[in-house]
Amino acid sequence: IAGGLTNDKVFAKDFLIDWAASPQQEIKQSTREARLLNVNRALPVIGGFEMRKVTRHHVTEIDSQLATKGLSGASRYQCFAVLRTAFATALRRQLISANPYVDFPREDKPKVAKRAERFLSTSEKAKLFSLDDQWRGIWQVLITTGIRSGELCALTEKDVDLDGLRIHINHSLRRKKGGEGMYTLGQPKTAYSRRTIIINQTLANVLRTAIDENKKTHQDFYNPEGFIFCQPDGSPLFTDMIWKALSERLQRLGVAHARVHDLRHTFTSDLINAGVPILQISRMLGHSSVAFTLQVYGHLTSETSEQASEIAGRLLDEVMRMAELSSA
Repeated sequence: IAGGLTNDKVFAKDFLIDWAASPQQEIKQSTREARLLNVNRALPVIGGFEMRKVTRHHVTEIDSQLATKGLSGASRYQCFAVLRTAFATALRRQLISANPYVDFPREDKPKVAKRAERFLSTSEKAKLFSLDDQWRGIWQVLITTGIRSGELCALTEKDVDLDGLRIHINHSLRRKKGGEGMYTLGQPKTAYSRRTIIINQTLANVLRTAIDENKKTHQDFYNPEGFIFCQPDGSPLFTDMIWKALSERLQRLGVAHARVHDLRHTFTSDLINAGVPILQISRMLGHSSVAFTLQVYGHLTSETSEQASEIAGRLLDEVMRMAELSSA
């Protein structure tokens, strides 16, 4: 066991911190940070107990205390999921005889409130694009490619082929804790997120304009490997900056609030309504599977199927009327 723990009276505090922080695990740094955060949230309840003495009562007590502190259902469920994984590891290492998180009653699990989906209408997109500022190219790329904000922040010139009309998603950028302006360039969200997106000439021109603007603004220290969308001093943008800019501009335009991720939803909705096959959409989004895409957007495909059925029905009616006229 990493960290030198033994099977004899292993306390939850020792095991969980050792498990969450272990550099031996091939996981993203952001995942490791999330594990440590949630382990520390649980330690006040179970830290002093031996792992084999943690019960379902402790599981519900952790959730109750987190709810009292005001944590959302989503945050509490993340803690639940992290600890379930940790105890599964302990079970494999034979530190415990049963995982208290397995077969946990659904009604007792933290409830995650589903966020209302938000799709920008054509007129709302037009209003957003009408603002001729340094952010317009960002909105255009996000809405017409569906890439994640962290993936956009990580884009450099070497990631785009403007003549071949391609964007290559190879990295995702995120702010690094503990330092102003510090960041990490990691792998995209999933293995399937490394992908190539075909773009049209209009979007290629948007990207070319952003690159040319960087060359003009940063002519004294221009770096062709620098970020396409960046701050005035050439340092990277972060997702919270994009969120703030979008919120401010929608408010100024009198448009209902939308999250940056809603631009990705808008892209997906537009493709589904245009009849693009769900397999192709899933690949463009970088989802791990078509099943996941259907889980998130299946209701939209159902609506599109109903529309298609109505159109097919109208065509059938028209053909039957023509047949009646021909036989008359």
